[in-house]
Amino acid sequence: MGSAQFPPVDHSVRVSDYLSRLMKLDSRGTTTSQERPVAYFDFDDTLVFADSMLHWQRWYARRRRLWSVALWIWGILPIRLLKGPVWMKRAYMATCNRETLESRANLVRQFSREFLSQTGFAEMLERIWMHFNLGHQVVVVTASPSFYLAHLEDLLPPHELVATELDFQGRHVWNLPELVGQNVKGHGKLQVLAQRGFSLPSTGSYAYSDHISDAPLLESVEFAFAVRPDEELEFLARQKGWPILKPVEPWSEEKTRLSKALWLVFGPLGPSWPHSKIPQGKARRRMWHRWSELVVSAWKEAAKENRQGFSEICRELERVSTRLKGIAPRMARALVQKPLIQLGHSAQPGLDRVWATGQSLAMTPSGLDALQKMVYQSPGCEAARLVLAPVGSDGLYQTYRIRRGDRSDRILKLLLPGIREAVAHDLETEGNRSALAHDPNLRRAWEGLLAEFRPNVESECDLQREVAIGERLRKLFPDPGTGIFVPQADLVASNGYEGLVLETADGFPLSAYLAYLRETRRLRDPKQEPNADYDAFAALIANAPHLPQGRELSGRIWKLLSRTWFDSGLWLTLSGTEDVSVVVREEGWLLSMSDFAGSVQFPEWCPHALRDWSVVCPEGSAELVDLCKAMGWGDHHLEAYHGKHRSLVEMVWHPVLAGTEQTGFAFDDWRLDGRLTSLLGPGHQYENWPVPEPCRRVFRTLWWLRRCLAAVGMAD
Repeated sequence: MGSAQFPPVDHSVRVSDYLSRLMKLDSRGTTTSQERPVAYFDFDDTLVFADSMLHWQRWYARRRRLWSVALWIWGILPIRLLKGPVWMKRAYMATCNRETLESRANLVRQFSREFLSQTGFAEMLERIWMHFNLGHQVVVVTASPSFYLAHLEDLLPPHELVATELDFQGRHVWNLPELVGQNVKGHGKLQVLAQRGFSLPSTGSYAYSDHISDAPLLESVEFAFAVRPDEELEFLARQKGWPILKPVEPWSEEKTRLSKALWLVFGPLGPSWPHSKIPQGKARRRMWHRWSELVVSAWKEAAKENRQGFSEICRELERVSTRLKGIAPRMARALVQKPLIQLGHSAQPGLDRVWATGQSLAMTPSGLDALQKMVYQSPGCEAARLVLAPVGSDGLYQTYRIRRGDRSDRILKLLLPGIREAVAHDLETEGNRSALAHDPNLRRAWEGLLAEFRPNVESECDLQREVAIGERLRKLFPDPGTGIFVPQADLVASNGYEGLVLETADGFPLSAYLAYLRETRRLRDPKQEPNADYDAFAALIANAPHLPQGRELSGRIWKLLSRTWFDSGLWLTLSGTEDVSVVVREEGWLLSMSDFAGSVQFPEWCPHALRDWSVVCPEGSAELVDLCKAMGWGDHHLEAYHGKHRSLVEMVWHPVLAGTEQTGFAFDDWRLDGRLTSLLGPGHQYENWPVPEPCRRVFRTLWWLRRCLAAVGMAD
């Protein structure tokens, strides 16, 4: 069957819609509407992967060792053609007739905790929590039976559940449960929502779904999102201009249907999922070989200016990278920067959805018990409850929410089990680069990145180091009234797992918000068209108060960077792994930083020496040699410059970092662009980079901030 031909999108509708929405903001950035926004979420294939009814049947059959359940399911499939989906739903659930009310409730609790919580899309779970933190009312509306969705607190924030109700009768499989009310599907969703008191159509509301049957709901809200849409819904979404979200799936897109069928129907004979371990050994080598082939293909498609092919390869590269974990996600993100630039893509490093969360790692029941024990170790969390579904996952860490009743939430940042062994393999295996050897530019980029990661990834796995850096920053910014918030971190461990419990500062990722400001500025030109990422983010924050603008945001970034550098000799590399958020509150907004994995620690005397280097480190002095070595220069570098250490410092460091807390490291002097370009190499890919580690991460931060702030008009 050939690929579908989708209609062109009417961008003018989207531009006028979102810009008019933005025009509703008053001088403080607050919307004039006083209504509480509502966010409606479908459940199956939107918040969790695959059909939850089949998840329940598969788990139930294994738990009760009732393999006849599979025969029952296969036997009634042909009858569905005659009886319809509602009858099949009743027949599927009839397998639970043998349970008493109490035993069924216990099984549902175990199912939700041990399995369903581990099947969510981390990207979508993060989004539903963002709606909750913005004060939106969250409603989960699904055609799935409500009885096994009774404990969605293991996945979701406080919400209202609207689902199909069943009444179980009899003790045999042929005693089909009766439908109470109506099947909550299609137009039925609108009818049931109206009975529950929700008014539709409505403005300021949101809806997410994956199936064309939910078109009536999507058309009844102001901001609609298609999540992994089927062909018909994708066709409609492109017609309507709805953003299309595609979180990473466990299997490659061309094999998803087959893999899903094998997994759901044949159980142990199908592919393994959810993934509970990071691949090691031969499996890891095979995946790295596939990863290398995808990177080469991405560069080739970019050279041919094939945007669609490049985008499809990047999706597969994201899937493989986030399954590998370790250095693969950040390596992939860095290596696709140059193709993005070649294609004229306006996105900056770290601003793309690619590599944002990807696949999370599932935890075993004993692992979940250990995580809850870790939460209890943190002061103030003795009675807190861990939300078992991860809301974020990168190469080294995984993030969970902690609910503390009426008090503010916290997060658990878990160091992934087995990650140290995976990173050691990634940095030592020569075979990882075999597929990259044919392109000299790609090979040099790989080698430059590997040289950067090798001495630093180990320190990024050092949790005690993160706690120490956080303590230093809290002393610099003790009062959130300064506009900068550094969360408290507690080191916790149990049963071989280790992590950090941090105060929560919910907000927008800095990179995503900078991209939003950049696009808003670009759309001042009426000839320009918004992209889907902008549509999605603009809709999400349409009702947020006190949105910071570019100039005040840049001023706070300078404050965060400069004070840590001048007072502590600490450089925060904001361009990569760090979690920096823009936190919107009623009393104002904060710039929050809670991840210091990639930060560079210099001796505290380094910033003072660079400010007055001609006095502190005169020509030929031992202090000048020490300064060069502290900044990463080795003896072989110094020999290459024949002892001209003063010239080296003057060329590279003095004009860049000799500034003040107000000027922000010579950020106003962009005559350095030519020099930085020659140091960084074309496309910022490190081909001819003469600067050693840790200097290169400082330059990467400067380059990233320069491009970001120039794009939003704040670097003039």
